[in-house]
Order: sequence, then C-alpha cells, then structure tokens
Amino acid sequence: MVLHQEQKYNTNVSSFKQRKFRAKHIIFLFICAAVIIALVIALIVILLNKEVVEEITIEHRWPSPSNSLLLEFQKGAVAADNGICSEIGRDVLIKGGNAIDAAIATTICIGVFDAHSSGIGGGHFSTIYIKKDRRCFTVNARQTAPKAANESMFVGDAEGSLFGSRSIAVPGEVYGLWLQYKQFGGKLPWRDLLMPTANICRYGILISDALAVKLQENENYILSPDSHLKIFINPETNGAYKAGEVMRRPELADALEQLANAADPVQLFYNGTMAKDMVEEFKQMGGIITEEDMRNYRAKLSQPLQISIGENLIACGPPPPSSAAIPMAIMNIMDGFNVSPRDAESSESEALVLHRFLEAMKFSYAAHSQFGDADFVPEVLSLAKKILTKQYAQDVRKKITNRSHESSYYGELYTSRPNHGTAHISVLDAEGNAVSLTTTINTYFGSKVRSTKYDIIWNNDMDDFSTPGLTNFFEYPPLPNNFIKAGKRPLSSMSPLIFYDQTNGNVKLVVGAAGGSRIISTTAWVAFRSVFLNETIKEAVDRPRLHHQLSPNRAYYETLFPQVLTILLGFVDDLKNYGQNMVPTEPATAATGILVSDNGVISANSDWRKGGGYPAGY
Repeated sequence: MVLHQEQKYNTNVSSFKQRKFRAKHIIFLFICAAVIIALVIALIVILLNKEVVEEITIEHRWPSPSNSLLLEFQKGAVAADNGICSEIGRDVLIKGGNAIDAAIATTICIGVFDAHSSGIGGGHFSTIYIKKDRRCFTVNARQTAPKAANESMFVGDAEGSLFGSRSIAVPGEVYGLWLQYKQFGGKLPWRDLLMPTANICRYGILISDALAVKLQENENYILSPDSHLKIFINPETNGAYKAGEVMRRPELADALEQLANAADPVQLFYNGTMAKDMVEEFKQMGGIITEEDMRNYRAKLSQPLQISIGENLIACGPPPPSSAAIPMAIMNIMDGFNVSPRDAESSESEALVLHRFLEAMKFSYAAHSQFGDADFVPEVLSLAKKILTKQYAQDVRKKITNRSHESSYYGELYTSRPNHGTAHISVLDAEGNAVSLTTTINTYFGSKVRSTKYDIIWNNDMDDFSTPGLTNFFEYPPLPNNFIKAGKRPLSSMSPLIFYDQTNGNVKLVVGAAGGSRIISTTAWVAFRSVFLNETIKEAVDRPRLHHQLSPNRAYYETLFPQVLTILLGFVDDLKNYGQNMVPTEPATAATGILVSDNGVISANSDWRKGGGYPAGY
C-alpha cells in the first residue's frame, strides 16, 4: 500500500514537471516572438523615419577610408601619382631645392613611371606660388599644332587624330620645365633634377599597378607586328610587362642624360641634334612636324586667373586653354551659399548642398564649351575673367532652383574632345612656395608612336582640337573656338590650382587631378570639400565623386566601395527628388593634394584610385 502511494506520488510529480517544462517552453517561444516582432517594428520605424536614421551618426553616409596614406609633415611635401616619384621630389627638397626644382624632378619621373599618361613627348600647365612675393604665376607648356596643320585635316579621318604621326602636336614639356627652372628654380643644378630618373631608366623601372593595367588593356597592339611600343614587351614572358616586374629603357636614359648635361636643354631639344633626329623620324612616318615647328615652339609665362574665397583665401589657376577657370567658377558660386561643415551634419542639408554643387557645375561647364586658346580667340580670356566675378556668381545662384532643368537652361551645348592620359603633381616647400602641375600626352600612350632613337612616346594632342562637322556621340556640334590652326594650342581640361591666405601669405591648398573632362569636377570636388566642409585632404580625395558636364545631361556618381550602393542611395534618391538624372559610374579620375592646417601642419594624399601613389615629405 505504501509502495502504491509512492508510485502514484512519483507519477504526479513527473506529470507536474512535464507541464512546468511545457509552460516554460511556451513562455520562451512567446518572448522570442515578441522580440522578433519588436525588431521588425523598430526596423520599419527606422526606414520610415529619417530623423531616427540621422540620430545614428553622420559616418553612416560615407564609405570607410581607403588604404591610401594621409601623411603629415612639418616643412615640405610632394604628392604625385607614383610614390617613388614623390620620394624623388622630396629628396630634392631635403637637398635644398625649392618647390619648382622638386616639381621638375617629379614630373620627369612621372613621365617614366606613368609612361601611359605623360612624358617629355607631351606638355603641361603649372601654377606656381612664390610666397615672398605673395603672387601666383602660371606656365603654359601646352602642345601646339604644326605649321602644316589646318582645321579640316581630320575631316573623314577621325582616327588620324588619335593614332599615328599626324596626331602628334609639337611637344612643350621640356621647354616648360626649363622655363620654370630659369625663372623660379635653380636652387640645385639642373642635372641633379633629371639624373635620378635617367638612372632608373638605365638600371630598372619597377612597373606600377597603374602602368600595368594600361599595358594589359593595350597588349594586343603592343604585341602586333606594326607596334611602336614593343619596348613594353617583357622578353622573359613575351607578353606586356606586369605589375612588380622590372624593365629598362636605355635609349630614354641616354636622352635624359643628354638633356641633363646640356647647358641649354631647350636649344638641344628644339633646335639641336635631338630636334633634327626627331623631325627625321616624323618625316619617315608621314608626320608633319618640321624643324621650323620645333624651333618656333615657346612655352608661356603668364598672369594667373584669381578669385577670392571667403574672407581670406585667394585661388589661382592658368588662363585658357587650361580649364582652371571652371573649378574656380564652381567654388566662386558655392562660396555665396555660405556652405560650412554644419551642412554635412544631416543627409537633407548635405543633399541640398550637393544639388547646388551639381547645378553650379552645369552652368560652369556651359561656359567651358566656349573656351579655346586665348592667343587665337582673345574673347576667351574675357569670358574666363567674367565667370570668376562675384556678380556672375550671384547671377548664377539666382538661377539655381531646387529643381534640375533641361540642358538648354544652362547655356551653350558645344562639345570639345575629352583627354584621358594625364598626371598631376602637388608640391610645397619649407619657404612656403608651391607648385601645382598637370602633365599629359593626351590619350593613353598618346599617338602610340615612339622615337626609336630616344625612346620618347609622342602625344596625340591634335585630337584635343575640334573638327568641323564632326559631332560627338550625343550629336552636339564641335567647338568653333577650338578648331585647328597652325601654332594654336588645343583646349585642355587640366586645372592645376593653388589656394593661399592673403592675410599671412601661407599656402592653404595645392590640388589638381588627372582624368579627362572629369579633371574639372574632381578638382572642384576636392577643393570644395577641403575648403568649405573642412575635411582632411584624404577625406576629400577619398569621397565618392559627383560629375556633371552638362552634355550629356547626366549626374554621375562613383560606385567605389561595396557599401556605397547602400550608403549613397540616400543621397542618390534625394538628388533624384531634385530632378537630377543620377547615373552610376566607375572611378575615372585621380587627384593629389596638399592641405595646410591653421597651425602649419602639412598633410598630403595621393589618390588610391590610380594605384601606386603616396606622398613624401619631411
């Protein structure tokens, strides 16, 4: 009897435990369901309520920093597209050279490491700031059309302006660098500026990622029987050189050494044995550049265009045929909107600022369609000065509404030819002098013609001119002010800028970019974010970019990092609400810049987009 009662008791206990377990299980499931429902409700609220999103942080709107280096220096810095070249420029500064000397050495170096973009077969624009004078100067070493050139020479032969010896314009690189050396440099012997790169050519060039990409893209041509670029074939692999491999260019080393040892390199290159040899090669290939063309070439020292920004800053850049007036005009327009770092504290306010930036860009690019060589079209200089006035900027701001408009609303719709193969160098020295220099051979590997004796890759800047009757893909007519004439320089997107504080004479920003027609918008973008939004130079360079050149009427935004598609979508949607035609695009430009803080710390950055670039200084 007792046993029976104990069994009954145990059975009841077991049943009670089972019921208790089931109750706990049901409660646990109920709690889980409640948590899931709460999370779903919270997510819906966040998605529907932008104010909740804004309370997270402003960091959610932009990608994580790239792996490019933001380096800080106390005395001087060089920021180039290639780190080895930045170091060569830095070494010049340490040895007592000034910013101009360092820029020359760096430019010669870039012409080797970025052989697809620049070299002594091309030309450049530079903006120079001399602190003791508190003045900017500009050098126009843009290539010129040969005497035998005319505006109809490429009618019916569009490829003739892109490839071959007829596409070559008279090069200006050597003349421009020597002019700057004689006028503003000379702290070190000329030879010391060229020989580091000459020795690299002789003993080994490390192929950069940027050059390797373009070699691979052009490998079919490089390997073809008629190629002029067989120098880029690795004899060990019988393919184009790849990143990390080492090549030698002994003929170019000899050419650079001749120029380094010359008492007057301009005489040698433009009127001496080198000129005669090069012209003979042009003639054998059906080219039209003569000894007279070489002898008559002149780089120009000229007064800069200038604007005031805010209370204290002055921005300087070269006049047309450079396009520096366009990013300067964009900055001038945005200055009147009183943009400050507070505008980046919410996505709504920043989206409005970005909309206005796009609108300012459209009006400015409309003026760009009327640019050309001011020596041949004098009214171009007047136009460039006009769009930099405070009155013009005020008039444009009145036209900027909270809606985008048709292209005709903004002005002319002529089109110019885009250039692609460029490189930019920014330099600041211990004395406060600065150089902003952009150099080019136009499209990648220029004309794809190479001097067999001197291993110089020649530009194809004849393609930067417009040709009558040759409309672009969007059926807009060519730019009359940019038609070919003997001795004329084609319009360029190159826009090297320097900003300095007029109260103390200190440089604030040295900036420029490479990358065709988007040089203009990139230069404006980096300057805008550095000056108005108070970002570091790395932040300003890293930021995904916006570009609008009016024709076509599309606002391009970069898709750089995986998170951009979600982070930028808020901005993209907001800008669409302003009527902007938003189109994603891959990175197409590379900027370099130097920014100086109010307490004198020098920070520098080379754009990660090109690969292989980093700044150097001391």
